[in-house]
Amino acid sequence: MRYADYDDLHWERGEYVGDGILRTAGGVPYNPLADCPRRYGDDEFWNTRQALREVLDFSVDNLVSPYAVLDIVLARVVAATPPYVVLPQYVGAGYGSLNFGVTILGSPGSGKDAAFEAASVLVPDIRGAAVCGAATGQAVSALFGRREERDGSHRTVCNNPRAILRYSEASNFRSLSNGRENNLKPVLLSVFSGQQIGDYTKNQELALVVPAHGYRCVPVFSAQPSMMGVFEDGIGEGFQQRFLYASAYSERIAGLPIPVGAPKRPDLTLFPFDSGTLPADWSPERMNAFYEGGGFNGKDQSRENGSYQRVVLEFPDSVRREVYAERIRINQDRGLNPREAHGTYLRMKIAAAFCLLDYPSRHSLTVNETDWELAGCLHRYSQSCYAENLREYARQRRERRADDREEEELAREEVDKRAQRDAEQRIIVVLSESDAASGISKGEIYRKLSKRQRNHLDDALDNLTRSGRVANRKGRKNGDWYTLT
Repeated sequence: MRYADYDDLHWERGEYVGDGILRTAGGVPYNPLADCPRRYGDDEFWNTRQALREVLDFSVDNLVSPYAVLDIVLARVVAATPPYVVLPQYVGAGYGSLNFGVTILGSPGSGKDAAFEAASVLVPDIRGAAVCGAATGQAVSALFGRREERDGSHRTVCNNPRAILRYSEASNFRSLSNGRENNLKPVLLSVFSGQQIGDYTKNQELALVVPAHGYRCVPVFSAQPSMMGVFEDGIGEGFQQRFLYASAYSERIAGLPIPVGAPKRPDLTLFPFDSGTLPADWSPERMNAFYEGGGFNGKDQSRENGSYQRVVLEFPDSVRREVYAERIRINQDRGLNPREAHGTYLRMKIAAAFCLLDYPSRHSLTVNETDWELAGCLHRYSQSCYAENLREYARQRRERRADDREEEELAREEVDKRAQRDAEQRIIVVLSESDAASGISKGEIYRKLSKRQRNHLDDALDNLTRSGRVANRKGRKNGDWYTLT
């Protein structure tokens, strides 16, 4: 703890000492640490690079979550990167895709869409990527390719090599993907790995197949904690593990003072991001030939359109060793915890995104150790954010079940009250129809009630007796007899 020192006083601000206590001109005890910026546990992460610091400052200045904005910034940078830029062949003989998903989590009004808009200001140029939702897996394929007829035959051409699949309400995605024979979710699973999507059909006009690594696709979801089931239910099939998660809330915004005047806007030197510095797209003619030829298929070039050479990101050797260690562990344990599956693969994608974010100044597709460490920090934050919202999801489910049970109990009580009222009314009718001056025995009343009314006979007679509408007397054999008053 730092103690106040008289040397910390600023006379020009009206600070003075009164009765031995340091005070301001307003009479408030003076705190020499008031001018010191508040420290947070993730300061080191945000101060690692200028780009991260600018994302942080811009986000807080616009009252949106820095992590949410950063995730979408990385997603937009990846979306602007050509699909031929791939991850190295560490597992199997295939290359890895940079495609990954982003989910912003928060209650209504928390600023999920505002984070998407803020990231769009920082990375406005996504090279014409389509930004829309898709209702089916076929619609996803149609974003990237289409069938054209030429000289009586059909061929596949490239419609657009990139898209951001935007689902501003996870409930909309759930409704679409739960439809009978809807293959939207399975296609998104394939998109994550950049695999071939689409289907051959008898109708050549509809036989659209988009080749592997022939498209760039980044799904971006906004979801409330109550919609966590969309992701949680997909753990076994690998859907949940394909996303980066970020909260729409931030403790940095929670601790902001209310400004007296208009706050000063932060200076941005690295944004808006210059997507033009990223590796160039292939020409439309080359992309069309790539689609028509079915992708790489072991070929690196076409006679008509030149090279199809992939550009492979380089990673530190330590990453390769981590991948090997994980594959060995998977084979030893016959699998991983489903929540941890694809974790290293996703971290590689994030590290590549950090490398690309730095590309305008670095001009290199070599992922360094700092990229890898930043990716690890963001991945750990994502996991903690998911776990926090999963707990909230479970709490809300418990509350809903408790509300349902309470409603059922109240309904049962109301049913009992109605049944008792029916029994009382029937008893009054039975007594009024009797000519016996001595009244009617309880047994006789019982026989004249329905099965449902008999269950409430005692309560009905007690209530009628207490209210004075019915009189009760004991018979010779100590039985109960009742008459109307």
